[in-house]
Amino acid sequence: MIKGTIKLLYINDEFLTSDGSNSHAIGMLHAFEDILGSANIRVYPTPEDGSTKPINFKVQQLHKVFKNILQIIRYFRKRYSSIIKSNKIFTEFKKQNFIPTHIVARSTIFDTTAIYLAKKFNAKLIYEINSPLYYECGVIQKKPLLKEMERWERQIIENADLVYTVSSICRDMLCEHYKLSSQNFIVIPNGYMKELYIETEMEKQKIRNEIRQLEHLEDKYIIVFIGSLKIWHGIKSLCEVAELLENNKNIFFLVLGDGDGHELILDYITSHNNMLFKGKVDLQTMKYYLYAADLGIMPYASKDYFYFSPLKMFEMIGAGIPFVGTAIGQIEELCSEWGLEEMLIKNNEASTIATAIKDWTEKDITEIKRKIQHVRQNTDWNKRTNILIQKMKQML
Repeated sequence: MIKGTIKLLYINDEFLTSDGSNSHAIGMLHAFEDILGSANIRVYPTPEDGSTKPINFKVQQLHKVFKNILQIIRYFRKRYSSIIKSNKIFTEFKKQNFIPTHIVARSTIFDTTAIYLAKKFNAKLIYEINSPLYYECGVIQKKPLLKEMERWERQIIENADLVYTVSSICRDMLCEHYKLSSQNFIVIPNGYMKELYIETEMEKQKIRNEIRQLEHLEDKYIIVFIGSLKIWHGIKSLCEVAELLENNKNIFFLVLGDGDGHELILDYITSHNNMLFKGKVDLQTMKYYLYAADLGIMPYASKDYFYFSPLKMFEMIGAGIPFVGTAIGQIEELCSEWGLEEMLIKNNEASTIATAIKDWTEKDITEIKRKIQHVRQNTDWNKRTNILIQKMKQML
């Protein structure tokens, strides 16, 4: 191996998710390959396209009913499987004569595979944490084994040479809860895939016209929601806004994604005719429908700890469309930094959002779109990932 060359093993359990959230993992992987060269990258597990996999809501419901026993089973299973998996990966890549200098990892709860591998390969370990799990699992979801989960979360942080979080709030929550210095942390927000949004303005317009014609929405002002239908993403507010604006015949709502809020959306569209529910779609289809839309929507509920870096915001930036989003956490932080404060709404109450949408239907967005194009230059995954790579080079 040439001195100074980064050999990267990228472990991310998001590669197997099927709700759209794996665009983060896919985006980073493509950026790593683009910057470091695919010969210098190995990935585990093999990425899957889950866009065509239906969500089994009955199984999800059973998981909620039996979450306590399932969490206990997971705890003991992961302690064993992490050892087995790390041995398998180590053997596989040793046979390929691939010895990583760095491991970037994001793992499911209780999984310590990356820790074992970093020791086996004598590699630097960078752990990615998108949410403080002690809070998400313990406080919000009220899962059992909180002490064991906290012990695991502390373990991955303390074994990492660098911890990468997607927001400063996420970092601060972890540091405060575990009484840690922030010196070993780096904050890098999410981004969009530059290689996905490659069309010229003329090509975008052609796609826009085709999609609107296909869905018989040529004369509509289209509001689009994209991403997994988590309840905290404001699905109830989305339906309430659509109902408030039902008499505005030129305004139409488009929903791309699926998840916990599935039944809420289904209940709404069975009794109203101003919303189209496309369900889960692949990234190319998502892009086409973003081009067809006029305004994105992110009706997050206000909460004390908004530690997210919303992927949907960056996909809209990538597609070049304006959006309205609750002034909270990183949405407020970045929109203010970008000079796009007019995209912020003070809360996710239906009346507030409805008023904002009606204002947008009459707004000249020429200058706003110019600002969005400027923002696009610095928010793609290559730019984001290169920040991490520069830190990795310092570790060599």
